[in-house]
Amino acid sequence: MTVGIWLAIIFVVLAWAGTIYVVQRFGVGYGARSVRCPHEDRRATISTVWQVPGWRRTTAREVLQCSLLPQGAPITCDKSCLLQL
Repeated sequence: MTVGIWLAIIFVVLAWAGTIYVVQRFGVGYGARSVRCPHEDRRATISTVWQVPGWRRTTAREVLQCSLLPQGAPITCDKSCLLQL
């Protein structure tokens, strides 16, 4: 194989690795954000499940845990809370 073919293979592998990194870092899945809770009027760390409803947008689909609530407490979020994310 020539040097040009090796460079093309290395470029494709690096491009795929970069794409995978960006999708896993900034794409859908689980994530945590620090937001201001509208009910308590203080900051809270919220773990959520993210989804992609449209081009270059992510929205919170489900809240898994909130730092203001005890571990294992049921979490019920209304739209005003989810809009803070």
